[in-house]
Amino acid sequence: MKRNVTNFTFAIMRYLLLLFAFIVFLGSKAQQTPFETGNGNTTATYDECIKFYRDLDAAHKTVKMYSYGQTDAGKPLHLVVVANKELPGQGLLQPFIKKEKETHNKAVFLVMNGIHPGEPCGIDASMMLARDLAKSKSKMLDDIIVCFIPVYNVGGMLNRDAYSRANQDGPEEHGFRGNAQNLDLNRDFIKADSKNTWAFWELFHEWKPDVFLDNHTTNGSDHQYTMTLITSQKDKQNEGVKDYLQTMEPMLYSKMKERGDEMSPYINVHGEPVDDHFEGFLETPRYSTGYTTLFGTVSFVAEAHMLKQFKDRVNSTYRLMEVFLETIKATKFDLMKRHLKTITHENQLKQWPIYWELDKTKFETINFKGFEAEWSTSPITGQKRYTFNHDKPFTKEIKFYNTYLATKFANKPFAYIIPQGQNEVIVRLKANHCLLRQLSNNTKLQVQYSKIIEFDTRKQPYEGHYQHFDTKVEIDSAEITFQAGDYVLLLPNRFAIETLEHEAHDAFFNWNFFDSYLQQKEWFSSYVFEDMAVEILENDAELKTAFETKKANDENFKNSAFAQLYYIYQHSPYYEEEHMRMPVFKLMEMKDLNLY
Repeated sequence: MKRNVTNFTFAIMRYLLLLFAFIVFLGSKAQQTPFETGNGNTTATYDECIKFYRDLDAAHKTVKMYSYGQTDAGKPLHLVVVANKELPGQGLLQPFIKKEKETHNKAVFLVMNGIHPGEPCGIDASMMLARDLAKSKSKMLDDIIVCFIPVYNVGGMLNRDAYSRANQDGPEEHGFRGNAQNLDLNRDFIKADSKNTWAFWELFHEWKPDVFLDNHTTNGSDHQYTMTLITSQKDKQNEGVKDYLQTMEPMLYSKMKERGDEMSPYINVHGEPVDDHFEGFLETPRYSTGYTTLFGTVSFVAEAHMLKQFKDRVNSTYRLMEVFLETIKATKFDLMKRHLKTITHENQLKQWPIYWELDKTKFETINFKGFEAEWSTSPITGQKRYTFNHDKPFTKEIKFYNTYLATKFANKPFAYIIPQGQNEVIVRLKANHCLLRQLSNNTKLQVQYSKIIEFDTRKQPYEGHYQHFDTKVEIDSAEITFQAGDYVLLLPNRFAIETLEHEAHDAFFNWNFFDSYLQQKEWFSSYVFEDMAVEILENDAELKTAFETKKANDENFKNSAFAQLYYIYQHSPYYEEEHMRMPVFKLMEMKDLNLY
């Protein structure tokens, strides 16, 4: 009888152990991603991705998925946060973030995925990393809070097919580059035509990330590297970031090489083989990293190589994010003091750089690992074409041109003044934490302003705009009466400077915000103005001399009655001051103002 009881007890214990093992097995399978359970060439759908994070949130108090606003697809923008302590509800986030950053000196690492959902390496790699950080790799979170945007371009991820990335090796199906408005969201961070951008602004300014990584897949050249990296262009960085990158960037490359995954700077070459050089990429504020660097965030784009197998791209992206965590931890002291260096430097500036151009006199030499290009005749076009021979790899020294010179500057004002009617500009400045106040009463001020004297415009639409470029302005000054309620922007940050200075790369002017001022509203009737013009010239000897000189030296002008009358009209009190004058004014001297 005793032996039977013992056998029964062992049977029960064995059953319970098997049941426990089965539950553990099911739990581990439930926490695996579609990429891991697939064939190495599949990526998660939108619903699979969000469900994975919801399950992770439910299983771990140290993982939380938050929502920010709405995207153009009608779904919220999600943010998944992984920390080494229990995370609060969304309503208690601000005091939590403040305490973690200021009291516990935690760095915030923000990872964006799926801005181009046809490039989904980061989507799948981040799912795996978030799970591993919550489970087996939680020690990596001692000094860091990691924030993942699971999918930024929700509409593009929902628009799923197998064909939109014609030159890319997998996955079998993937999302589309355009969002629900058919916008490339990586051109929208200044103009903000999409709801996605407004939601991103909200989460970005709440978390104030120290380091930002935007995961992509390349277009363009062929080479041996699985991973390439864009470091936000060094010469336009805030001084503290520029200094910190000298330590951080080499560590990223060194640690990836130690893992057997050597990477290169992004090969910014399209439509031709890499010969003896390539150029660094200048990402202006329309791009994610160009935008984030305006606020002193140390920013990067991961560009996994499109011709490597999808499983290799995902694994390389995973490794790179791990390397980022290790590097942030190792350099955290320098990372967290970067703002102090920036403030010290900027307090001494009299002018702000606003436009950069490549310096072709300076380069560094890198050992580039490529493939031999072989030329043949195309059977389609009959023209010369090239292919890369993967049986002929090479390593050779080539030039990397990555120095950009500031070629345009803006005088640093005490404040910008923006008439209250410029609502589309004002709401964007507010959303980006510019220090805006309003005049309490009508106020006459001596200010500087810009007149547009030259610009060019795209002949085809670009991301919903006929964008201006090569803008040139003339600076003038006047005493102007501003109305109660007009906005005063004090202590301008770089977002304000690089949008309100009209010659900057991504100024609001270049994105068509002030096009109504390029159109003249009032004109004259020649048969009436003729007599007025005579009187104007008689009362203005200087204008009359200039007019006669132009008529004597310009044959076309001499033969055009309208051109002559228009010239006089332009130089008369009747010509509207608003034409070509931008509605952004600069108060150069400190002044007491009645503000609310």
